[in-house]
Amino acid sequence: TLSEGEPGGTDEARVATSSRATQPRVTPEQWARLDRVTDRALAWLAAQQKPDGSFPTHETGQPGVTALCTLAFLSRGYAPDHDRYGPVVAKAVDYVLSCQHPDGLITRYYPMGPFASKNPTHTALYNHAIGSLLLSEVYGMTRGDTNRRLRKAIELAVEFTKRRLPGPKQRREDEGGWRYARSKGPGHDDS
Repeated sequence: TLSEGEPGGTDEARVATSSRATQPRVTPEQWARLDRVTDRALAWLAAQQKPDGSFPTHETGQPGVTALCTLAFLSRGYAPDHDRYGPVVAKAVDYVLSCQHPDGLITRYYPMGPFASKNPTHTALYNHAIGSLLLSEVYGMTRGDTNRRLRKAIELAVEFTKRRLPGPKQRREDEGGWRYARSKGPGHDDS
């Protein structure tokens, strides 16, 4: 048995029991209501999908916004080409894949020119991170050719990410994270 003061001892057990007792419980009726609201939201979202598989947003928000919308479908259990929203998910995944550049960067518009808040330079790495997350999440839900395409895209995205991680040559303000992409074009490293 555990004694008071040991990890998992009586103090911890009292706190755990106390916090569970004070947490509100979700009733079956509340879960059903949440499911209905979520289903309505997904129906609305599916109706917004464009023929190319994307979801509407400012041009520099692609494919990040499409990836976020698609993650909503995945979170409810919809996989590519299965169930009610499978075709929506499949088209969105294809759109995100179509936004990947040869160097692995996942963004609709490759960063070009000077940094500015409304040009792709400002959002490219956000799009890359969110697009990479979607591809990684959906990878395990696929088979065959789609699975192979996803694996290749994920490997390229990871390699791009590794090249962009801060290294000793980065400026002090870059410590611990990425900065915006300031490349001269595909295939050029700007570190």
